[in-house]
Amino acid sequence: MTTSRYDALPVEVANHPRSHVMIRYEPQPRWLPDIVRLPLSYALVRALRGTFGMGVYAGLLVYLLEMQVRIELPHGALAFSALGGVVSLALAFRVNNAYARWWEARQHWGLLVNHSRNLAALGRTLWRPDDEPGRRRLAGLIGDFAVGLSLHLRGELTPAELPSLSDAEREAAGAREHPLSLVSQLLWAEAERRRAEGLLDTAQLLTLQPHLRAPLDVLGACERIRSTPIPFAVTSAARLFLLLFALFVPIGLHGEFSWAAIPIGMAAYFAVAVMDVLAAELENPFGIDCNDLPTRSIGEMIRRQAHEILGVEREGPADTQPTKPALYSKIR
Repeated sequence: MTTSRYDALPVEVANHPRSHVMIRYEPQPRWLPDIVRLPLSYALVRALRGTFGMGVYAGLLVYLLEMQVRIELPHGALAFSALGGVVSLALAFRVNNAYARWWEARQHWGLLVNHSRNLAALGRTLWRPDDEPGRRRLAGLIGDFAVGLSLHLRGELTPAELPSLSDAEREAAGAREHPLSLVSQLLWAEAERRRAEGLLDTAQLLTLQPHLRAPLDVLGACERIRSTPIPFAVTSAARLFLLLFALFVPIGLHGEFSWAAIPIGMAAYFAVAVMDVLAAELENPFGIDCNDLPTRSIGEMIRRQAHEILGVEREGPADTQPTKPALYSKIR
């Protein structure tokens, strides 16, 4: 069995500032620790790079203005304020849309967690206590779908990542455009086979059906989010306004602040640039950027809990992700 590159992530790499895995932190006020660890977020590092570039431009422009080069902006302060307002509105609209996508994705993964637990709990009740192979099969399929969904959304899924499948089933999954559809099909087949053998009655099968349907519903919703980006015109307009803001902010501030226009302009630019960078990350919540969802960890949690609920031991390699990562550690 092959492992994905997320499994093989060593500790020293996972904690490197450039590592693209989600940062775990506490939402309670922790001002100083959070600020000290800002470099852990590569999004902020990228915004800082743009800010330093803008500072070089602002320095050259202010130098020319100090040398009496006439670069006039009619009603500079008023124009600067108006442009800043437009930039703020454009970026707020973009960030709100990006966060809505991120939050919707998290809600769908929450549904997958709930339905997976319910399916495992029903399996513990409806599967015979002495049917350990059947319980292990159910737990394996539930876990394979959850972990496989994370890898599928990141373009990393291979049949080898589905350890509960037989060799023939892995071969069949590899031949499909959508391997996870086979996992869902096998879950349905397990329930239907038990009904045909008289181990489940029709009422019990009807109880299972909503939880058997849910994984494919979550899959479709996540694919819709991933394949439907925010319209290009919205992103382009926001970045155009951001560029104009960067070009004109030194001119608008120079008349009142002279050389101080450089650091003030850099601070103003950073405040808006970081929102653009964060929006770009949040648009696709299934990647491996610092602010993306830790879908692989959620999938591994589902796999682990499915086996716990059904009372069977997990086969194959154990999960290397800690159940409660350390504060400010990075999780995949």
